[in-house]
Amino acid sequence: MNVKITLNAQRYENYGFNEGREYWKPKGGTFFTVEDVDVDLVMYADNEAIKEALIEQLENWSTDMEKYEYLSHEIVFSEAKIAGADFSESLSKLMNL
Repeated sequence: MNVKITLNAQRYENYGFNEGREYWKPKGGTFFTVEDVDVDLVMYADNEAIKEALIEQLENWSTDMEKYEYLSHEIVFSEAKIAGADFSESLSKLMNL
């Protein structure tokens, strides 16, 4: 059986790149999904080791122009989907629309 790992990261852009310097500015969150991870591997791994592996992956995604900072992660063993229309209907009722 395989699982997913969701990874929440802060994205930064280097506004000083064109001047040859570093000036990192936060530009919002980025949500990564790691798919098809062996369940036995994550079940017996130390949470800190999983975090460090995810940080390494974020470093691989980072460039001189943008970088990602680890915020949190979650191991997803099962998944269910809610239809957007159903959610919108519930939210509209709560907002008295």
